[in-house]
Amino acid sequence: MRYHHIIFFITIDAEQHRGARALLETIEQQQLSADVVNIGPVGHEDLRSAYQSVRICLLPTVLESMSGTYLEALQYRLPIVTTDRDFARESCGSAATYFEPGEVEVAIDLLRAAAASAPPERT
Repeated sequence: MRYHHIIFFITIDAEQHRGARALLETIEQQQLSADVVNIGPVGHEDLRSAYQSVRICLLPTVLESMSGTYLEALQYRLPIVTTDRDFARESCGSAATYFEPGEVEVAIDLLRAAAASAPPERT
């Protein structure tokens, strides 16, 4: 199996929560900045560009409230890899692949499969 180098883009504002700042500091300390890139909050006017620059949407969430991310990813026809939660299944149905929270190896396998089947360029 050919492995793809996956770069994660996250959209975190360091000021939104002390945990957010801690996560960003950990990424820096662990020298992961080339693999986990924080682009900060994405404004509505930049959504198209942001979604068209990625090939997969990963949402490892256990609690969502009023997020449009699933619908946006569907709009831009991105493969979605997300946690197996009722709110995710309600939004995505069969359009996503699911893993249980904490099942890191399953999530990695799903990402690899999505990367292998996703189109190389998005328009």
